[in-house]
Amino acid sequence: MAWLFQKRLIGTLIFIGLSVAVWWSLSSRMEQVDLLAWHSTAVLDWSCLLVALILLPVNWGLEALKFRTLLATASDLKLARLFQCVLGGISVSMLLPNRMGEWIGRLLFFPANQRAAALSATWTGSVLQSIWIVMFGAWVLFHSVGRMDVLPYVNLGSFWPLLIVLGLLSVFLLLFGWSLVRGQIQAMWDHFRNILGNGAVTAAGLWALLRYATYSLQFVFLLRFTGVSAPLAELYAFASLVFLFQTILPLPPALGWIGRLELAVFIGGFLMVPPVEAGVASLLLWTINLALPGLYGGYLLLNQHLYKHLDHVRASFISG
Repeated sequence: MAWLFQKRLIGTLIFIGLSVAVWWSLSSRMEQVDLLAWHSTAVLDWSCLLVALILLPVNWGLEALKFRTLLATASDLKLARLFQCVLGGISVSMLLPNRMGEWIGRLLFFPANQRAAALSATWTGSVLQSIWIVMFGAWVLFHSVGRMDVLPYVNLGSFWPLLIVLGLLSVFLLLFGWSLVRGQIQAMWDHFRNILGNGAVTAAGLWALLRYATYSLQFVFLLRFTGVSAPLAELYAFASLVFLFQTILPLPPALGWIGRLELAVFIGGFLMVPPVEAGVASLLLWTINLALPGLYGGYLLLNQHLYKHLDHVRASFISG
């Protein structure tokens, strides 16, 4: 009984630590917008916020369905378990750039002999999702570029450190990483060829489209909640551009969200979306779609691995 209490205490402390980290990041982001000035004049539509919250499980449920479609021939995990995998990926993605954390977090739920297939399915799903983001975002950008005089504001010099880091990482992977991942890549490729031949990619692409529509709708409702009265077409255009540029930013959500917030504010200035409302809506979307499920995903990971590890340590201690 005492050992069980110690396990739960350790898990609770780690969970509290994750919560504090998210709250600290949340507070730092809130400082980027003048919430007091906005709140004093905004007319909030709470029903829109409620709809955005209701769409949270729909969004990640569609991601789980896409994941199951791509994994159908390689794993018999139930949809509920795959939903937990998705949430675990969100939790780890809070700390690592772009999709890397998502991939690593999901793999932790799979046995070793299924991880190559899980990685292939995750990668394929990410590509399918990105295709829709780029297609809609590029279409909106093409039709909006005439009124977006952004080149004078772009500081290309700020991109050089990022390009250098990515270049060095690429060289390292080419020189030292190939021998380590060659077997996994071959297994991933075999799984990808399998799902490509049975129509799973097409079905997963439809799930990806539905998910894109879902979180775009969430963003639109959050913009309406903050009081933005622009036409719906303008709001969808704004959401498409924000998603497009966020996708190509190699930043983990927990560290890069201030840059993403500034991006939303910047784009809103060209598309009839007031900057403060754009920032608040971006903040709320991050909180609903990443922070809340990420915290729960962290709890699931603790139950999946930490407690098992502690049980193993305890058993070794007793047997020794």
